[in-house]
Amino acid sequence: MIWAVVVLVVGLGSRGLNEPDEGRYSEIGREMAAGNSWLVPHLNGFPHFQKPPLVYWLTATGFRIFGVNEWGARFPSALAAFGTVIATWMIARRLFDARVATTAALVLVGGLEFFGMARMLTPDMLMTFWITAAIACLVRAVTPAAPSASGAPSRWMWGFFVCQGLGFMTKGPMALVVPSGAALGWWWFARKTPASIRIPWVRGLAIALALGLAWFVVISIRIPGLFDYFLGDELVKRVASKAHGRSKPFWFFVPVLIGGALPWTACAPWIVASAWKRWQSAVPLRPWQGLLLGWTVIPFVVLSISGSKLLTYVLPLYPALALAVAAAWRAHYDRPVARRSWRIAALIPFLVAGILLGLCFTRWGSELSPWPLGVILLGTGMVLIPLASRPGPLALGRLAMGSAVVWLGVAFQLPALNQALGRQASVRELSAAAARFAGPDGAVFSYDVRACGFGFYLGRLIGIRASEADLVLKPTAEESRRLIESPDDAARLAPEGKPVCGLIAKDQWGKTFAAPDWQLLGRAGEFALVGRIAPPGSRR
Repeated sequence: MIWAVVVLVVGLGSRGLNEPDEGRYSEIGREMAAGNSWLVPHLNGFPHFQKPPLVYWLTATGFRIFGVNEWGARFPSALAAFGTVIATWMIARRLFDARVATTAALVLVGGLEFFGMARMLTPDMLMTFWITAAIACLVRAVTPAAPSASGAPSRWMWGFFVCQGLGFMTKGPMALVVPSGAALGWWWFARKTPASIRIPWVRGLAIALALGLAWFVVISIRIPGLFDYFLGDELVKRVASKAHGRSKPFWFFVPVLIGGALPWTACAPWIVASAWKRWQSAVPLRPWQGLLLGWTVIPFVVLSISGSKLLTYVLPLYPALALAVAAAWRAHYDRPVARRSWRIAALIPFLVAGILLGLCFTRWGSELSPWPLGVILLGTGMVLIPLASRPGPLALGRLAMGSAVVWLGVAFQLPALNQALGRQASVRELSAAAARFAGPDGAVFSYDVRACGFGFYLGRLIGIRASEADLVLKPTAEESRRLIESPDDAARLAPEGKPVCGLIAKDQWGKTFAAPDWQLLGRAGEFALVGRIAPPGSRR
């Protein structure tokens, strides 16, 4: 577990916040920590109701402890990732043994998407923790050391529903769908065995919904009209329509899951083949196999038919995949097909890292830092040592450790790739340039871009277009003064004779914002920084 802590937190603040997600969640946390209402989150001074507040509370707490910086911003995700690793270990320890538990924990950390999201601020990792913790409580409840004499649900079963409620308050209904799918999978395949269980669905879901909906109810009572917004815009439209611009094909999550599971994707063919043979043999699946099926298949189908799809939505499925890989390796590590898959998996991290670093050098013109390269070489050595020997029960765990070190080296190289990240680029350097140009008396704004990290790094509220503000309530007079709709509006934000600068989309330079009125101050990804000195008499 010390290993997991090291690879999850080392260098956590080594790169700027990526837009749009990290910038947005960090700025909300900064404003909350600075004194805004902890009940009503604010983004750039405007009330922001798009997500429940649990992740904002933790981010604000991180800023209070570690300061307003990248480390404080990402600490909640890293902590949630470590909690997910612990919960995965607990599940495997209960279902299998300590060796499988350790392997599953290491496999989880060594997976590409899980490792990457553990080092980014989004609500997804926190929700993944609550989901995995809920399933850990379920496993503990259905595998008791001694059966309850009264037959009443144990405290672990109530913990199963409490964790679902906290997950709902983190990011919504998927926190109910995934654990419930796992519970149904266990129940179905255990119903005619001594492992059969009775789940108090009515009382349990009432507890989960009471916790998950508490903030929504309180804020809807306090601010009339929000109930219709939560029900219509944030639930029905997000799940059943394309209104939020996140529509993707039905098969979207197939390549996402394949890529995100690297390097363990190489193990999938023989694991699936073994499962298929067992299915065809008419041998009933064990309850734990039903648990993993319910954990993955039911949520995957729900996500695939949803009208809203993002890369991060499959994150709660990776602990189940890590458990499946670790259990299959324990049972079949001495088979030739397993050994071949293991050797292919060992090559994948270096192939991915090599392609990325090659693009840095040949296409993007980034300088390769010796420090990231050294870390990648360390990971290479960690894999090559066990790879040179015959694979045994512990070989998969050693490979996972080497894989995580390779991903860590790639993470250290990311600042050099900033120009290639497009609208996901960090605006940290541009924010520093804006602070120097505008000074303490000038004005700053963003125009037609989603980059709330600009305000985060400047430590102040900025001018913004109404379409970027995600307005749900009618703005106050003070808020309206910071709403802009044209370059002229932006220029009038500054006091008379003072400078004004703003963050715009790179392709707007020379069009909406052009010389001689504006000057180009810098670029980062798809963002550009422009500035001008407000002419006399321009103040509103």
